Amino acid sequence: MTTRSNGKKVAFVGFDDGFAAMEALANEGCQLLKLFTCQVDPATESNAQVIAKAQQLQIPYTTQKITRQDLQWLKDNGCQLLLSAAYYHKIPTDPTLPMVNIHPTCLPRGRGGWPTPVMILRGEKQGGVTFHKIASGFDTGDIILQHTFPLAEDEDLETLMAKVYRQIPPMVHELLSDFDRLYQNAKPQGPGEVYPTPTEADFTVTEQMPAQQIDRILRAFRGFPCLVHKGGWEYVLLHGAYHSAPPAGGPAFPYGPGYLSGEWLEKHPL
Repeated sequence: MTTRSNGKKVAFVGFDDGFAAMEALANEGCQLLKLFTCQVDPATESNAQVIAKAQQLQIPYTTQKITRQDLQWLKDNGCQLLLSAAYYHKIPTDPTLPMVNIHPTCLPRGRGGWPTPVMILRGEKQGGVTFHKIASGFDTGDIILQHTFPLAEDEDLETLMAKVYRQIPPMVHELLSDFDRLYQNAKPQGPGEVYPTPTEADFTVTEQMPAQQIDRILRAFRGFPCLVHKGGWEYVLLHGAYHSAPPAGGPAFPYGPGYLSGEWLEKHPL
């Protein structure tokens, strides 16, 4: 991709789920001052891409929680924008430093730390990406940009997130191309809905469930381990899929009225 010449001094906050945003900043010609990432669960998430990008750009990075002292350091070094995407911790607010978060739903609907599986569990028909100001409450800041896209009947978490990632580079370009106007004209969200963070019960399937429910749960957490109960055992299944008939080209596990495929990681007695 051709690197544009934007020149804005920015900081990026996030791990690899937000890499598309960090890469877009670099491709737009921004001067990245520092990466703030965090420790992650290596079984399901990573910060390797963002750290490798920081090393390539020869900028400092930290896995420590961002603090008000960090914000002051950024301002002292001329930072003009802090952009966040996929970060575990609450970022302190500072009205003198423009700060924007990228959220993978159409806010104000779908606030919360992990709303995308909930969208699939609920059978929602529309997804989206929102760029909003960072405020004192999670996901409550004024909306700067918002793009939407349709969700398929057989949408899974991996295909949904691929759609999210495709939206981010053009939205970063749009943000940087007219930043002052967009930031100043951001719209308040108003009342919204926080989607509850999924619990173990949400990613557990049993043989007593209807086939449609088994399928929806496995799609909602595709790429993350799901728990499968069968015959007094609890199995851990990664990249699980439900089939009404034995699938071609791979082994399948008879389950309820159909079959399960995927990567079986371990099992434990119930």
